[in-house]
Amino acid sequence: MKPWLSICLLCCAAAPAAVSAPPEQPGAREVPAFLEGTVRQLRATVAGITTLVARAHMVRRTAGLREPVNADCAIAYAAPDVLRMDVAGPCGYLLLVSNGVATTASAGHDWQDVRPLAGHERVLDDVLGIATFADGRAFDFQLRVEGDETVITAYLRPDQREKREQAFAEYGRSAMLHVVWLNTVTGRIRQTRVRTLGGDDTTLSFRELWINGVLQSQ
Repeated sequence: MKPWLSICLLCCAAAPAAVSAPPEQPGAREVPAFLEGTVRQLRATVAGITTLVARAHMVRRTAGLREPVNADCAIAYAAPDVLRMDVAGPCGYLLLVSNGVATTASAGHDWQDVRPLAGHERVLDDVLGIATFADGRAFDFQLRVEGDETVITAYLRPDQREKREQAFAEYGRSAMLHVVWLNTVTGRIRQTRVRTLGGDDTTLSFRELWINGVLQSQ
């Protein structure tokens, strides 16, 4: 096992919450039940994560920057909120989250940013985009089926967005959009996208993914 795979870990749980489905469309009466079942499957997958290690490709668009970060990265996560993310490339950086503090440093250590996590921030939701939907009532859900994959899209409800915009200093890094590509046969999460209230937009495509030490099937 490679050195970066060995990290020590605690335990994670995702709190259940009600699922809000979009109104039924004519001829699609089974969609709401299927939607609820799919979100329940995603929650069950996430609730069982105590460790997560991945090789991924990241595309990150940051508010105020013209060019996105387009790079490979190595991820090591331990529940509930411990993370090391090494982003490669000319704009490479290291993100460490531990003890409620997020530290970001350039690959050459030319600069460093240290900040406390906001009380609502969660590594899985807001950094990795693996949505726990701890407050499912805050989102409206949609889905589409692509072969064995179900694409779950969750939008922050307008009233919730307005409340968070009024407290932007606290909620600027919280997710307002989640998209998760879930294989409903294997339960594997292939790709995630998260857009924050502050405008950061990150897509992670997992090339290799270990959950609790087990390599997830393709």
